[in-house]
Amino acid sequence: MIRLTQAIGAVMAATVVSGVVGGAVGAAIARLAPNFVILLVVPLTKDPNHYDPVEFGIGLGSISGLLLGLGTSLVLMIAILIRDGFVARAGASVELKPPGFDVV
Repeated sequence: MIRLTQAIGAVMAATVVSGVVGGAVGAAIARLAPNFVILLVVPLTKDPNHYDPVEFGIGLGSISGLLLGLGTSLVLMIAILIRDGFVARAGASVELKPPGFDVV
């Protein structure tokens, strides 16, 4: 069964990695297609010339990546916890022990 600390660590790691990847993708899109980012910003500001599209892309990508990573990892953790609950209710165990570490 998965431990609570393992579940929290997995959620945090997946969230951070998704945020970093989202920021990188946002920066790449802003460098390759700055007009796309300008179209995203025009409704938010009266003068779109006073901002850096790469900064906006990094920010938007990071926030999107963080939220998507958090949501995805939480759904996966809930699924694993439900599975572990059914396994424990059936009386079985899913404890994995490394070979050679038998504790009496």
